[in-house]
Amino acid sequence: MPYKNKEDRRKQNIKYLNTENGFLVSKWNDLKKRKGKVQSLTNDITREEFFELWEKHKKKYGWNCYYTGKPFRIDRKLAVKGANKRHSAPPDLLSVDRFDSDVGYTKNNIVFCRWDFNDRKSNISVEDCKIIIEKYIERQKRSERKLYSSGGLVQ
Repeated sequence: MPYKNKEDRRKQNIKYLNTENGFLVSKWNDLKKRKGKVQSLTNDITREEFFELWEKHKKKYGWNCYYTGKPFRIDRKLAVKGANKRHSAPPDLLSVDRFDSDVGYTKNNIVFCRWDFNDRKSNISVEDCKIIIEKYIERQKRSERKLYSSGGLVQ
């Protein structure tokens, strides 16, 4: 369908990106273009596998975060002309995460979660998570059982 102007094309594109399929195609394209550390990792998931994982996620968790169980959504907005940066992501936006940040986007390493959780998790590795949990348990076993947040010393 020919568009009368660029603005009409932009609006139609945003409309498509706010559909389940459009949003996921966009996420698929984003993960295939990732730069930096992720680029050096194996990213061998196919588009078909990506969509199969999404369907499995929906059957098991619905439209809820893999980690927290809180609901997520899809949402794209038109960029503001002349703005230096994009809209900030809403905390409940659907995000694609590498469960283990030391592994690339593979069939066994992708989960669907909320943007706010993915942002907090950042690039922490599974091994680092294990260390943090071990230290947490170790501190809980102390007789004074004070955690840093409640005024205990870090030792």
